[in-house]
Amino acid sequence: MSKFSEQVHITIEGFTQNVIYYNLELSQKMADHHHFSFFWQYTGKPIIAPQDQEKAFSNYIGSEVIFTFKVKGIRLMSKGRIASN
Repeated sequence: MSKFSEQVHITIEGFTQNVIYYNLELSQKMADHHHFSFFWQYTGKPIIAPQDQEKAFSNYIGSEVIFTFKVKGIRLMSKGRIASN
């Protein structure tokens, strides 16, 4: 069995580094849009000032997010947009 980090990959439009995330939540009602949320460690700094965090996240509002799931060797993709931080 592979590690979870090898099974789920997140790509954010305009962000060129690997997306390090935790607490990923995805939900979708039948015949409706999906909703997602996750905590994104966008920098390697151990302490991030709230105003710096707000500025960084606001740069990605409207950006496309691609979730890639690897299940039994098959890659499944889901796309979305960042609507709020």
